[in-house]
Amino acid sequence: MKLSLTLNSWPLSRQQQQQQLQQLSQLSVDRVYLGETVCEKRDRPALRTLLEYAETASHSGKQVVLSTLNLVNGPRELKLVENVCRQSEFLVEASDLTAVQLMAEQKRPFWASANLNLYNLDSLRWMQSLGAIGFTPPIDISDDNAVRLIAESRESLIAPLSAEMIGFGWPVLAVSARCATARIQGRNKQHCDKICQQRRVPLASTLEGQNLLHINGPQSHGARPVDRLDAVHYWQQQGVEWMRLVPGPSLDADWLSHLSEDLAAAAPFRRHEIPAPTHKTAIG
Repeated sequence: MKLSLTLNSWPLSRQQQQQQLQQLSQLSVDRVYLGETVCEKRDRPALRTLLEYAETASHSGKQVVLSTLNLVNGPRELKLVENVCRQSEFLVEASDLTAVQLMAEQKRPFWASANLNLYNLDSLRWMQSLGAIGFTPPIDISDDNAVRLIAESRESLIAPLSAEMIGFGWPVLAVSARCATARIQGRNKQHCDKICQQRRVPLASTLEGQNLLHINGPQSHGARPVDRLDAVHYWQQQGVEWMRLVPGPSLDADWLSHLSEDLAAAAPFRRHEIPAPTHKTAIG
């Protein structure tokens, strides 16, 4: 079992993003997902800059995967996805069918994102025929169905697909063409002034006052994180090769180190409080 880490879910400043990228080589994970997945308008490093950091991280033994946008609904989004898919140095995580088509046209392998909603063997077989070499099951699939799907993929496909489960974090529940963060501030997506990068991630509650959703621009995330860390050895027995961490804007690098050490020793994971996405701080 190996640990993977997503660093591209939340609206961070350029300085915070730079801080994260500079620490890539030191993080205690085997794979890192980079690239803008949420909104084309957000401040982000240029692709050439991202590739430079990715190359440095790969030289330190990390596998780097470049993720695409979760939704393409205009020419600017399409251009960004095309640029990511056309680079040939690193594996691409295809987050929607636009990216899948671009990778298939080039006959290049890709990772099938949880956002592709692959629930059954037929969809996995089709995705493999287009070039998928691994997949992350959808966030809303039950553990029992995920186990069944992974087992079927290992038994029935021409070549087994590498499987990854979301082990901890606030993964995406829904994606919209509209930006809820801008709407809350009385703006629209076209004239948002990147308000998401100036404020904390909004938290939506029920009428009873219970925390329900983190509002992340055009995306919604659950207020409670997925947490499968106590079952990581069980998932390893089920054939899962990767356990993915999808943290908030803040993640303690020491915590990552402890997770890696405990995983290697087959020991129970040491825990401490992980800041929720409403906190806007970078990796420390």
